[in-house]
Amino acid sequence: MRVFIFFSSVALLVFGIFFTLGPPLGHSYVMNITWGSAFAEQFFAGDLYPRWLFGLNQGAGSPVFYFYGPFPFWINAVFGELLCSGCALERSVMIGPSVLLALSGISFYYWTRLYARPLAALLAAILYVFLPYHFALDLWVRAALGEIAAYVWMPVILLGLAKASTSTKYLILAAAGYAGLIYSHLPSALLFSPVMVWFVLIRHAPYRWPRVLMVPVVLGIGLAAIYLVPALTTQDYINASAWWDRSDGHFDPRNWLWLDGRDAPPFAEALLPALLTPTVLSVIMAGGLIFGGEGKSRINIFIVLSLVYAWFLMTYPSSFLWEQVALLRKVQFPWRVGIVVDLCAATMFAIWLEWVLARKWLFKSTLYLTVVVLGSYYGYYAKSMYGELLEVTEASRVEKIRKYIARGLDQPEYRTSWSIRSGEVLSFDALAEKLGEVPHASVVSGEGTVRIVRQEFDHLSVIVEATTPVRLRFRRFYYPGWYLTGEPSGEPFETKASEVLGLLEARIPSGTHRLKLLRLPIKEERIGAIISIASLIACLLLLARVLVKKRKSQSAGTAA
Repeated sequence: MRVFIFFSSVALLVFGIFFTLGPPLGHSYVMNITWGSAFAEQFFAGDLYPRWLFGLNQGAGSPVFYFYGPFPFWINAVFGELLCSGCALERSVMIGPSVLLALSGISFYYWTRLYARPLAALLAAILYVFLPYHFALDLWVRAALGEIAAYVWMPVILLGLAKASTSTKYLILAAAGYAGLIYSHLPSALLFSPVMVWFVLIRHAPYRWPRVLMVPVVLGIGLAAIYLVPALTTQDYINASAWWDRSDGHFDPRNWLWLDGRDAPPFAEALLPALLTPTVLSVIMAGGLIFGGEGKSRINIFIVLSLVYAWFLMTYPSSFLWEQVALLRKVQFPWRVGIVVDLCAATMFAIWLEWVLARKWLFKSTLYLTVVVLGSYYGYYAKSMYGELLEVTEASRVEKIRKYIARGLDQPEYRTSWSIRSGEVLSFDALAEKLGEVPHASVVSGEGTVRIVRQEFDHLSVIVEATTPVRLRFRRFYYPGWYLTGEPSGEPFETKASEVLGLLEARIPSGTHRLKLLRLPIKEERIGAIISIASLIACLLLLARVLVKKRKSQSAGTAA
């Protein structure tokens, strides 16, 4: 409980800084506000998993959360309502990252308690939270909610895998952690999956590893299927090529590799020391443990192997992999494997502290050196980090952000494929201007009128009075899942995408009609939901089996 209280205090302190001074204007900051506010609004209106955000793109909608990991946005919605209901959006959006920082510290503490006493585990967990790649880059510079959430789940997975041989419940814990990682950030899940493989092989070889590895992976993927199936199978419905378009080199992973003879990646001045320094210190600590006779433990081998893997992926020798493996290219930036570097460095720190606790001078020297190194990094970048804060006095900047929120800012990769058939992807401002000129419902050909009688997130009712057959257009992007039916007859009307902007259109015969436009789950959502429900039932049955065995053993002990 003290650990929960401690890291809750850390979260409140971090959020207090952001609330007082303003949040940092990270790369994804404005998108986090826009998506997060629309997500939260629908969530509290009863849409527990908002996939289609109805308010984006001037009300034309967006399929963002068919593809983007929802977990950090659930966290931001729930804790935002609990802790800062009514706060300005440009500030309350930092509640989610602050909570995720606290959760990552808590999960890491319990992971390292396998190898260290409470003091060493707590100090290592604090380091894990404030390592530069985690705090300064993912949170401050990039506002990368998915990667920040990944820090919560990696220790959970390893803890479950480490103790899986002692009880089935830990297999379920690892599966839940793997599902959480998938729900948070698919690139991180892809990069972390190989780490799981050799952790199990090192920890459980040679006999039990197939079960220990396969059960959590299969169940984890199954639990995440409600998100994963649509995310992987419906990418043809959006402008997904923008995720890995290499025409300008930005999303070409090879342009982000070190030691390739080309210019350093952008913001490498902050990125390289953020990853290299903990790696070097981890190697020094590993060397110290070897010298002290503690270097051959399985966890040390795992850490060193994982660091080698991470730096291989971030440097030139791995360029052939980034070129040949299409799935790997979707990671976009090799330095995303920095999450593994931080996990290894903080774990090695816990093991080292545990060893030096009995050597007070070395323990104190380690803490002093850690404070000096971290302090030097943050001291050097303090001015630029402070400059990223959204200060209250900058009213014009706040007003611009609020304007984007009101108009429903969206990223071009989430434009529906029907809206970009001409090959032109409009800027958001140009698209918003065009969409703003389109009524929510209108007759675009034929003789007739249309009147809106009810409008909600996923429900639009209109009355059409047509003297001739008419073509009806809605300010909704065409996408599978929209259904137009007559009321109360339920007669379906065929819909299609308009030639311009890809909006929803339908042919309506002459006469007076009351029509209902409704969004329902698409086939891929239903398939994913069935798999996830089946996986959840399997997890519950396994847990029930554990409880039955425990009760039988207790009964046998009592009888004896």
